[in-house]
Amino acid sequence: MGVGYPLDLVVCTALGVDMYDCVYPTRTARFGVALVGGEAPGTLRLKSHSCAEDYRVIMEGCQCMACCDGNGKGGYTRARLYSMLKNDNPLAVSLVTHHNLAYMMLLNREMREAIKQDTYADFARKFVRDQFRGKENGGSGCACVGEGCIRCCWDILRKMMIRKRKLVLQSLTSQVWLLFYCAGK
Repeated sequence: MGVGYPLDLVVCTALGVDMYDCVYPTRTARFGVALVGGEAPGTLRLKSHSCAEDYRVIMEGCQCMACCDGNGKGGYTRARLYSMLKNDNPLAVSLVTHHNLAYMMLLNREMREAIKQDTYADFARKFVRDQFRGKENGGSGCACVGEGCIRCCWDILRKMMIRKRKLVLQSLTSQVWLLFYCAGK
């Protein structure tokens, strides 16, 4: 319980966890924060002034009811959601909640497919690099030590020795907590 950040899911899945229960996707939606992948993965603060005149959907290619109209087209723009959230329209929170849940389901499908294809180590490496590539490169950034965090996180995953669906753990507890500490700062 309580393991729900996308990074937590990727790391804990590597450790063999296969069931999660967390309020993160819904709680963040109540604050107007959307989970996004793509060019700038991480979180998108829809209440930010940068969204006031942004006429793109939350996440291109997402099939949730916020990002498409049911026919695979259109959807609510970031600007529209910005306005709705600023005016306390409850529909906006419902739409962002639906989007965040769709994002988490997509992430789980991608992890499941990587496990089936025996490519989970590559998937985890790419996920960590994409999430922490730094704000200057379109990512959400990392508050600890920038590029050092990517090396730190990947060193931890490497030490866990993810190989062919088997996981060999070395000093697991301290390594996982270090990973969460570096990623959560």
